[in-house]
Amino acid sequence: GVQTCALPICVVLVAYRGAAEAPRAARSRGEAWALASELSEIAHEDFEAAVARGDAGSSPDVGRVPRGVLEPAVERVVFALPVGGVAGPLDTPRGLWVVRRVE
Repeated sequence: GVQTCALPICVVLVAYRGAAEAPRAARSRGEAWALASELSEIAHEDFEAAVARGDAGSSPDVGRVPRGVLEPAVERVVFALPVGGVAGPLDTPRGLWVVRRVE
């Protein structure tokens, strides 16, 4: 098929200390991985429920993300997802992401 240049995605964000824009009092990276792993399991069943438990910046509709915006490793995973597919946790500069491809 035709390569899509922008995909609509939803994201659950789990911030941790040291990530960009994370509050000083954010959880440790280890705690973030534990929570993000749990939210990833929830996200496979009910993405909205996972978004509700994620940090500020989580969204059921991030909009269309064009190629070249995300880190290459994250972009490869996101753009390889089937429609409705969920991936993560993915480590990004902003924290851990659980991502769902909308269409």
